[in-house]
Amino acid sequence: MHQPPNVRVPSYTDLYGPGFGVMVVCWITSFLLLVILAVVKGLHVVMRDLVWFGVDPAWADAAATFSDTLGTALLVPLPLLNVLALFLTASLDAVHPKNLPPWTTREQLREARVLSNNAVMGGDPWTNFLARVHAGVHLRSFGWVLPRWGLVSYLVLNGLMTGNGVFLLVLGFRHEDPALIAIGLNNISLFAGFAVFALALRARRQHMRAFCDLYDAAQRRTVR
Repeated sequence: MHQPPNVRVPSYTDLYGPGFGVMVVCWITSFLLLVILAVVKGLHVVMRDLVWFGVDPAWADAAATFSDTLGTALLVPLPLLNVLALFLTASLDAVHPKNLPPWTTREQLREARVLSNNAVMGGDPWTNFLARVHAGVHLRSFGWVLPRWGLVSYLVLNGLMTGNGVFLLVLGFRHEDPALIAIGLNNISLFAGFAVFALALRARRQHMRAFCDLYDAAQRRTVR
């Protein structure tokens, strides 16, 4: 068996395809749109309160119109971007290409992920090695498995934030405020998604850890 050729370090696109770029764009766009909407809504509230101090009501009306227009425009994009970003994050399991062997290809990585996600060894030693490296990097970086109490605490926290989104959503409907409705939908989709994300990936990360143990045990037997 010969070691694969030592070629250039692959890029994110080489390993994960265009989905990685879409994921990054979704996260950044969602964050920026939420910040802009929050600032516009805050400006509306400030201008509305300043009317009591003699500010021209026309300014408050203009701020309200801008807030309502932007909120209406973002009712669908914000939650949609969150759902798409969460889905791509969960499906790609992306780690930095520099942490993987330079000979890694997208096909090899796909096969290696299947092995580690199912905690089984394959017939090709280099694919097994790649699966061990990818799983190890993923677990060290951000794939830690929460203990039961930690998972419960994490779910409770996300439940509270989701509840906050529901409150804003109801408040927005009550006051016919599209900006509050959009922010509420954003919070619901984001934090409910985080909770589902944690539950869905818990088993996968446990399988990754089991694969690492299985691979290491096989290597120790080989050395002996």
